Amino acid sequence: MKSGTSWIPFAVFNSPITRYNPLDLANRYSKLRKEGKHKEVINLLKGIAPDVVTVELLQDMNMPALYAEMSNGRILPIAALGDGVKTLLSIILSITSLKNGILFIDEFESSIHYSKLPAVWDIIFKLSDEYNCQVFVVTHSLECLKAAAASVRSSQNEDCASYHRIERNKKGSLVSVAYNGQELKDALDGDWEVR
Repeated sequence: MKSGTSWIPFAVFNSPITRYNPLDLANRYSKLRKEGKHKEVINLLKGIAPDVVTVELLQDMNMPALYAEMSNGRILPIAALGDGVKTLLSIILSITSLKNGILFIDEFESSIHYSKLPAVWDIIFKLSDEYNCQVFVVTHSLECLKAAAASVRSSQNEDCASYHRIERNKKGSLVSVAYNGQELKDALDGDWEVR
């Protein structure tokens, strides 16, 4: 590397528009399958879809597609399992393909039932640590923030997350103000408006 240049990590933008690309999901899963890491994906996916036994890469109209074998023996396209499963699978596959990279996730909580948000945050924190992937999540959901704070609290590692809020400074300019995990927890416990 030349003097004065820096390395730019690989990054992925995961949004409602981009996260369901079947070919992208198939390629990411195929890479993990070749590396023998597919069982981890399946175990994590069971966090919100306990009936999933395994995930298979099959041909569908000359295109690779992901299918799930269910505990009742049926084989269903991942798309048939609902937006929450597709979203979680997309997040898992994105993080595991971004070792030392960056993932931007836009409002994933709209497709995941609020009761499953703590499990999803646990997965995001676990994988981001394991793959050294920095994850930025955009949300306007108080339930999503509470679930994130609960996940940070349960991991007892409040340094693994920070919360950034866009605010106006005294001059009227927009600035990003950072809060650590403990500050977010305290604000949520005090019923402060954090969105």
